[in-house]
Amino acid sequence: MPPLRRELPLGYDKNGRMGHIAALILDEVRDPDARPLHIPMPRDERLKPVCAALLREPGRPETLEERSGIAGASSCTLARLFARETGMRFVDWRHQARLAEVPVRLYARLSALTAMFLKALGKAPRDYFGHPAEGLRAPEER
Repeated sequence: MPPLRRELPLGYDKNGRMGHIAALILDEVRDPDARPLHIPMPRDERLKPVCAALLREPGRPETLEERSGIAGASSCTLARLFARETGMRFVDWRHQARLAEVPVRLYARLSALTAMFLKALGKAPRDYFGHPAEGLRAPEER
């Protein structure tokens, strides 16, 4: 495996299992060929509450039809407004909002995982699992 080239945001051993995982995540997130995530915000007052609700909870499965009640407009009107105001279809905008949330949740989960390991096992994951070549066996099984 080539040496890691990036600075890791957390204090993982760059050559350990978690260092490799973090490097993979950073490479995927920072892929120079990837399009930047862009979430254009509408100015229309009917769309603002729809977008605000989705940004608070990007995983919401609601459709424009289901959100039309809070917006005070039909789903067809909202669809036209989304295209005009954001340059995107509603489903594409919601997809972008969900993608933008991934790194935030991923880093929170890595931190939570490390904290859980330290509390429950007294060791960070990298210390518990050891070198990636040793597999996922507990230290006493090695």
